[in-house]
Amino acid sequence: MAHKHLSDQERFYIEQRLAEGDGIPQIAKRLARHKTSLYRELKRNTDESFGFYSSLRAKNIANLRKHNTVRRIKIIDKLDQNTNTIISESLIKRTSPEQISGLLKTQFQILISKQTLYRHIWADCNNGGKLYEHLRRRGKKRKSKTPASIAIRNKVNIAVRANIDLLRQEAGHYEIDTVFGLNQKSFLLTLVDIATKYTIIVKLANKEANTVYQAVKNIIATTLLPFKSITSDNGSEFAKHNEICEEANIKWYFCDPYSSWQRGLNENTNGLIRDVYPKKTDFRCVSDNKLLRLQNILNNRPRKTLNYATPTDEMVKRLTQQVVAI
Repeated sequence: MAHKHLSDQERFYIEQRLAEGDGIPQIAKRLARHKTSLYRELKRNTDESFGFYSSLRAKNIANLRKHNTVRRIKIIDKLDQNTNTIISESLIKRTSPEQISGLLKTQFQILISKQTLYRHIWADCNNGGKLYEHLRRRGKKRKSKTPASIAIRNKVNIAVRANIDLLRQEAGHYEIDTVFGLNQKSFLLTLVDIATKYTIIVKLANKEANTVYQAVKNIIATTLLPFKSITSDNGSEFAKHNEICEEANIKWYFCDPYSSWQRGLNENTNGLIRDVYPKKTDFRCVSDNKLLRLQNILNNRPRKTLNYATPTDEMVKRLTQQVVAI
């Protein structure tokens, strides 16, 4: 598989989660990356004079290394005519690129990976060549990664939201997300308070916007917790955010597309839930009492980011302070 470099957003997420005390395997899981990639990133792009991993410094180090690297001539362009003939004739005989790679290595001591051979074949195709016609399997047609346009009216971008440090000063600012169950036929709704790390877990019958609207409305009406703002991704299940904002007098912010790190706390909490209920769990078979028990475990566990206080203790403390202030 071709190596994919870390994006600026991923580097920033790594920096934030390391500061929160998360381990590399846990961070890698959230980013859908192999932990080896993250260990390599820290080893190659951490400035020792800093004493910690900085995403901005890591980006600069990586860019400098890339700038100083002498561009290599493509190995396929360095091959002599005889080797190119062997490749072409082998393809005509319906020999796979993987088999050709092995043949060149064992019989001619020429090291060319199967990926390089595939790139050569498709480059030939783009130039009008016919080598691709001799492939036994031409690969699956790739679907576009561009998502279908989902119309969510009156979205307010996270860029206008108050600084995260300010949101940590008071309870009532939440990150929200949905957790998929088996075959995407059962769901959980999760909310996490940014200041106290207090978590709310609710089972959903489906992922429709009206179902999520009713669930959030019920949470706000029955938990007696403060609600001042909610931050979500751009999922269609949050299309009725306007109704919630008007009825509960709160603000709703939407993250940038493909920027789960902007809801890093919620992503981390969903990972904790997955530790108990893995991806193939059918939440229809999980009782409300079991989910409440998990919610209580998460809210009564000491957290390093809270100086080892529990989210429940921190929520009570913040609410008491707000009452006194009033």
